[in-house]
Amino acid sequence: MGFYVICAAALLAQDSANDGDRENKSKLDQKRVLERLGGSTVERSPGEARIGIFGLQAKGSKFVYVFDRSASMGGSPLVSSKKELIKSLDDLGEIQQFYLIFYNQRLSVFTPSGSRGRLIFANDSNKKSARTFIDSVRADGATQHAEAIGAAFRLSPDVVFVLTDADARDDLADEDVTRLLNQSRGAVVMVVQFSKESKPISPNLARLAKQCGGQYLSIETP
Repeated sequence: MGFYVICAAALLAQDSANDGDRENKSKLDQKRVLERLGGSTVERSPGEARIGIFGLQAKGSKFVYVFDRSASMGGSPLVSSKKELIKSLDDLGEIQQFYLIFYNQRLSVFTPSGSRGRLIFANDSNKKSARTFIDSVRADGATQHAEAIGAAFRLSPDVVFVLTDADARDDLADEDVTRLLNQSRGAVVMVVQFSKESKPISPNLARLAKQCGGQYLSIETP
């Protein structure tokens, strides 16, 4: 009798191992398909939502907004950007997380209750504090994208929204793109650029977005 019990247990263990192998193989096959299609193989968090700015949308649960506040953004560009940002935050549910970075040659970040360096939940209290912070932002200084985008990547978000009106002289350097791609951690990058040109005036920003699985959109300056 004991012999049969041992055999039955061994068979069950083998079946369980086979099931595990099949599950792992299925996951590997899915990953390979995604890689062939150019999709992300990074596992996303539960509670995802489709969020966007200026019509450019992406799906995720952790969002970082990186907005240019240089001198050239003064007036209607910054006003329009703030309205769009608040509208996007309003679309977030309480289980989604976010972070705000305004930048020129330095970073100005939203850090309620000592939350610097980590994402915060999009509850009513944090959204209200975010609106106050957004309203306080003023335009001045020059434009340096790389540090702000790198700071966003360090938060390990699902999606990074970048908004700027910078011209070609302020574009990322080739070495910046290489470094940022190595830091991206699977984040999707969506870039909106105010411009009078239909083609990208910041080709390396556009390239970063594409290689991070996102999109680049050029829209007329407000």
